[in-house]
Amino acid sequence: MLVSVLVHSYNNADNLSECLDSILYQSHRELDVVVIDDCSSDNSYSIAQRYVARIPEKLRVWTTPVNVGSARRAWLSSGIRLRGQFLSRIDADDKWLGVNRIERQLRLLQQNPQAIGCFGTTRVFDTCHQRWLPEITPPLPRWDFGDYRDQVPNLYTHLSSILWRMTPAVRYFLSSRAIQHWIPGEWPFTLGVLALSRSHLVGLPDPVSQYNWTTKGVWSSLTEEEALAKNLENDRYMQSNLRIARLRAGYWRNRLFTEYG
Repeated sequence: MLVSVLVHSYNNADNLSECLDSILYQSHRELDVVVIDDCSSDNSYSIAQRYVARIPEKLRVWTTPVNVGSARRAWLSSGIRLRGQFLSRIDADDKWLGVNRIERQLRLLQQNPQAIGCFGTTRVFDTCHQRWLPEITPPLPRWDFGDYRDQVPNLYTHLSSILWRMTPAVRYFLSSRAIQHWIPGEWPFTLGVLALSRSHLVGLPDPVSQYNWTTKGVWSSLTEEEALAKNLENDRYMQSNLRIARLRAGYWRNRLFTEYG
């Protein structure tokens, strides 16, 4: 079973090798790794190219001619088609935990054929103050869009922890059309896939990824108070648009499953 891994990178020279090693040293060897570099001004692209030279059958890299300031827009400009039956996404300053992470997630998805994806918990490390922050631990071992609609407390799953089946819903949210019809961001990506697919996520109980809180990212450049306020603002926005989200999901479902199937 081929697993595609989409790595989003911008000026991540300090972390990119560790990120790629955590992916490439997996016990599951069937990997299709794509690094999307948003015209980094450091040597991130050169680091990725060295990995491609070593294992061209597993890794591809693309860099934008100019910085576009968006992981999604950088990905769309590449024109690269992912080959896998499964997908995971990660930012280049983060990393996976456990060499059998993908193997375990694939096994759990085989045991739960109706689930569209599998998540785990995420460790959070504050690189500025060299301290660990509370883990991102979803409160439910299985959850879907309805749980978000019902405002289950602390319901959040980090991008880097999820392994998705490459379904039409996932392919749609990787497409340019999704930008026109959906709220941008990695959390809306997760919610959108669940709303469109009417499926659910199942979870492993332990950490499968590490999110490094740095000053480079959109979120980690904010203070903890600013980040909390921004999250609350986004959450209110998503909740206020749930009716529109459900209507969009219903409208696109039948039309897109043929196009992206």
